[in-house]
Amino acid sequence: MNYTIENQGEHRLALDSIKKSLAPNGQSGDSATVDVLTEELIAAARAGHISVVPSATPHTLITESEGQTVFDLPFAWPSTADAVLVIKDDVVLKPTADYVVDSGAGTLTYQHDDLEIADELVLDVTLASGAGLAPASLPADRLDADTQAMLAKVSWGAPTVIDGLNAKSRLQLKDVDGDDLSLQALLRITAPTGVTLAIASGGGGTVVDGSGNDVSVKLSPTGKADIQATVTEAGTHKVSAGVTQGSPLVDCQQTVDLTFAGE
Repeated sequence: MNYTIENQGEHRLALDSIKKSLAPNGQSGDSATVDVLTEELIAAARAGHISVVPSATPHTLITESEGQTVFDLPFAWPSTADAVLVIKDDVVLKPTADYVVDSGAGTLTYQHDDLEIADELVLDVTLASGAGLAPASLPADRLDADTQAMLAKVSWGAPTVIDGLNAKSRLQLKDVDGDDLSLQALLRITAPTGVTLAIASGGGGTVVDGSGNDVSVKLSPTGKADIQATVTEAGTHKVSAGVTQGSPLVDCQQTVDLTFAGE
């Protein structure tokens, strides 16, 4: 990869990092080719003193100006949207959320403003099947709908104090994007000895098995359960959720601490 730099100012520009002086446009010595964009060159480009034109490979989009968002596509975009992967810093970007392709105009619009000069967006056709991708770089939304439906996260809402011996919190399942997931899963809810768990009055979810501090709860059709904890004395107790044979792949790392003031 190399870059052609060209003077954009009215005066000769001395560039120490490449031991070169660029004369005004149209005169001998007004451009140069470099293999590396030094900090000095990048600063000069940001200030508008020089232009930078990369010798991009056919499937690489090179940022020519800081904050650039629109790029000309080097080939006709296929009708199947996921036939081409767009990769930045070895991470596969998400269609719509990270970029939008206008196949008619032949452009790709990057949806963020964090690109700097010489940053690359790689268009990779050979990896479209997912072969060769590092697992950490494969977003969950690249999975098919059935697989995504198996993935969920437990989220607990802010605790609500009912009285000195009773408190509650809403458990809500979230999908891979952090949105509420309408899934009627069966989860196990537990708390320390001395805590009695139940569904809060008028709340979603149903206790289908267990008692005391260890119950099985079927979530409402909207994927939630309003869990109430009752104690006999003041203290703070942690309430947790866990998977059962009747639940999908649920990330249950999040817990909730309920604090009781006592009578």
